[in-house]
Amino acid sequence: MARILVFMVFTVLAAITSADTIDISFPELTGDFETGWLPPDTAPSTRSTTFIFPPDIQSMDGMRLVVSGDFYEGVIICVNYIGEPDTSSFTPDLTLIASVPGVIEGFFYATILPPVGSFSSMSTFLQYCCPSGPGNPDLLLGEIVTLELSCEVGLILPCSVDFDSFGTLTEVRLQAVGAVPEDGYSWGGVKALFR
Repeated sequence: MARILVFMVFTVLAAITSADTIDISFPELTGDFETGWLPPDTAPSTRSTTFIFPPDIQSMDGMRLVVSGDFYEGVIICVNYIGEPDTSSFTPDLTLIASVPGVIEGFFYATILPPVGSFSSMSTFLQYCCPSGPGNPDLLLGEIVTLELSCEVGLILPCSVDFDSFGTLTEVRLQAVGAVPEDGYSWGGVKALFR
């Protein structure tokens, strides 16, 4: 009987402390995007918002960016080594930066290169930058987090954009991976289950 009770206590404790993946959707970051190299700029190249992680998340191992949508090719013209123009197609990087200005010195970021056409649930983990060292995503908990999602293309001279890439994001989510939700249990509460 004692072995059964000990097994039951460990089972309850495992359920209490189990980690999870919690999704947070950002509809305000969805919509039309373009790289903004050529006028007219009919859509933004950057969207931003602020949020606070749900208070029931006590801790998390990391964060993952998940996006879905459609993107279309742009055209870059570069002068080659013999002075002739070469054209190449491109789609922009989608880069998300998560920061807490004035509280955390560095920031977390993720970059996804969308394919041409429709894509669904592309994802990548956020990394920490500046200063060096592994960033602890728990530093974001309880703080007002600024998210900035940019659609950008970096050019190297002598290149120019002949036709902008553009697209629409239909889904932007941030996943708190390995999140430990808050629970109302205590050791006394667990012991009370077996009285």
